[in-house]
Amino acid sequence: MRSAVFFLSAAILLQELCLLRVLAQAYWHHAASLVIAVALLGFGVAGTLLALAPRLRRAETTAACALFYALSIPATLLLAGLVDFNVLEVGWAPSQWLRLLALEAVFFVPFAIGALGIAVALAIHADRPGGVYAANLVGSGVGALAAPLLLGTGPPEESLGFAVAAAALAAVFLLHGYWRLLALAPIAVVLIWGVPGLPMSPFKSLPAAPDKIIEETRYGPMGRVDRAEVPSLHHAPGLSLMAPRYPADQAGIYLDGDLVAVLDRGATDYREHTVDHLARLLSRGRPTQLGVGPVVDRHGRVIEANPDLLTAAGHDAPAMAPRAYLAEPGRSGGLFHAVPDGNTATVTPL
Repeated sequence: MRSAVFFLSAAILLQELCLLRVLAQAYWHHAASLVIAVALLGFGVAGTLLALAPRLRRAETTAACALFYALSIPATLLLAGLVDFNVLEVGWAPSQWLRLLALEAVFFVPFAIGALGIAVALAIHADRPGGVYAANLVGSGVGALAAPLLLGTGPPEESLGFAVAAAALAAVFLLHGYWRLLALAPIAVVLIWGVPGLPMSPFKSLPAAPDKIIEETRYGPMGRVDRAEVPSLHHAPGLSLMAPRYPADQAGIYLDGDLVAVLDRGATDYREHTVDHLARLLSRGRPTQLGVGPVVDRHGRVIEANPDLLTAAGHDAPAMAPRAYLAEPGRSGGLFHAVPDGNTATVTPL
């Protein structure tokens, strides 16, 4: 039972963290954060169901929950793909709230099934729950530690395949005979068909960019980073209306489909007519830029927490959070060129 609880707990935490990345890529981070609430609701409902139906306190229930949980992960992503949810319309289209509710209900199912399996295991060993509870905690920690490593190997839906495998192994430890072969069915499904992903919202910058050529795509625990050539891209925030020159050939850097920075591949003399040029003048042409974006200076220093963004921007500096950089001793003064860092804004001391 302890081995089963260990693998089932690891699968649940791994799925929860991978779903954050799946939904952030598809619908922005606003909808992704609701995964945490849905997971907690699943555990609450599982405990209530077990209290109302004490006959479920059998090892067979945990085995069945592990098996159905493994099968439900790819199934819920298939169903979620059918929900035409657009987070940009929730302010004026009441139907989008219903679609959001349907989306959360779809992802609620596997969490409730997996939580019921763990709750039953704890209830069976209620007289001495220490061993099962320890397996639950260690398994959850292993799943949380494995998620960042797996998310750096490819798309987040591929990482969900490991959650399916872990849940299937949990069922294997509780079943016997030919039933163990049945428990391996979810693994076979993932190996043959894979775990489906969710399409990225067409309203994001990357899908909406016309005639784009994606040059590089990197996946990591901090998001999907793309570098794409877009002929129509001419990005120069703070450019004077009286500027005699404009940006020409540029490549866009996208984080989860949103444009966060551009790389100039042509002449950069237009920057002399931007507000940011003041920072270059006062820092003798080499300002320290806090975060990648909106226009990356190849000759300056960039402090960025996401290593994939640094690589896409052509910088080989070690990744470092801007706030941690500013908190270093002796960093109280100086001139910093502050830019958006992900979804936050960096405070700039002068």
